[in-house]
Amino acid sequence: MMTDATRAFQLLGLTVDASEDTVRAAFRNQVIGLHPDVVGDAGSEPTLALLDAYRTALHHAARNLADGTRPPPSANTDSGETGNTVWLVDHDTIALACPHEEAFARVLEVGHALGSITYLDREGELLEVLLRTRLGDTVSLVISFQGRTDWVEAFLTTQVLDTAKHELPSTAQITELYAHQLVARWS
Repeated sequence: MMTDATRAFQLLGLTVDASEDTVRAAFRNQVIGLHPDVVGDAGSEPTLALLDAYRTALHHAARNLADGTRPPPSANTDSGETGNTVWLVDHDTIALACPHEEAFARVLEVGHALGSITYLDREGELLEVLLRTRLGDTVSLVISFQGRTDWVEAFLTTQVLDTAKHELPSTAQITELYAHQLVARWS
């Protein structure tokens, strides 16, 4: 399932980790080709779609910067901040620029602060956190890990246990909360 932000970046020909400046440049390059002097009235609908994509992508890029999240450092870039960088990759993935064991320990600590650890498998790189909402509903949060060249990705999956009596937070909302907690603790 593709998010609005992912679609917006795709329409602009970018990846979701593009900076605000990159988003602006891509928009300018594409909108020139849709100018009424170039394509006539046929450019109206595509221009509106491109404008919507631009606004969504720019908001996403600005939010990532404001939240302390940012695109992953490339394998050839030494940001000088290894061990202190956390960012959202998408609605269910958090990246941590630190060694694998440290990433697991950080995610485990936040899980303990937010709920109860009900399953831990360091070898299989799985973690389950039982979250209870203020209204008494229970959500199982399963986190799996995958190492990348310069960072570790934590994938979050949620499942409601029993029957939810109230509206529950989405996986995206829980992922954002988790990322915020990680940033607050280690930035």
